Amino acid sequence: MEHTLNNAFVTEVRRYEETDYCHSHAHHQIILPLCGSLELQVDGRSGKACALQGAIVPGNSRHTFRGVGNNQFVVVDLPIPLKADYWSDDLRRFLETPNFFGLDPGLYHYTQLVGAESCRHLPDSKFSIMLAEMLAELLAQRHSTAKAIRPTRRLGPALEYIGSHVDQRISVSKLAALSYLSIGRFHSAFREYTGCTPGQYITELRMQRGLALLQETAWPVSRVAAAVGYSSQAGFTHAFNRHFGFPPSRYHRQADTRTQRESSP
Repeated sequence: MEHTLNNAFVTEVRRYEETDYCHSHAHHQIILPLCGSLELQVDGRSGKACALQGAIVPGNSRHTFRGVGNNQFVVVDLPIPLKADYWSDDLRRFLETPNFFGLDPGLYHYTQLVGAESCRHLPDSKFSIMLAEMLAELLAQRHSTAKAIRPTRRLGPALEYIGSHVDQRISVSKLAALSYLSIGRFHSAFREYTGCTPGQYITELRMQRGLALLQETAWPVSRVAAAVGYSSQAGFTHAFNRHFGFPPSRYHRQADTRTQRESSP
């Protein structure tokens, strides 16, 4: 079925200022984190888009928001109304209620792909829209039950702690205490909310932060390793290679090659 592109359907990477803003807009919005955090209050419901947690802002909902530190998000604006013969019932239900939801590692990887491709294309290009359509439907499918989309308030402090202490040793007992849960109950709640264990979540976040630093800075690998919680370069290199299938040094070789090309007459 041919899809007629709507001007309200936009996919782009955005940064938010550390200033309070309040408005509403006539389109649904999905906010997905790449780095940093965004404080939100939507129709009286407060939360954050941060680490591996996204947010839904339904169309015409009054909301306040404020960026925190260096931040970057994939933002998908979807038109109102969503065509019943094109979009799934799961997606329409997913977008109707303000919500803060967990991202499993697979969805986070796909979010990064959408973000990277959105930077190469116009926000309302057919290619950007195609990627965002798939992302929106995947999110709705993963969070299609009422139990899954209900925000887990107790995990909020633990998720914020992980995001702000990724360069330090993080113990599950500390996270459980922040959530006022036993370690066993915390493990169960965390896995239900994010789709992965606390250890997998922390590793994923460290790898993605490390990858971003390698891409965006000229830091040596040892400094990147320390910035994401590894006490040795060797330990970080081993984890990075196992996670992505290539060593972190690849980015330094690519940076050197670009520098040589740029300096050539």
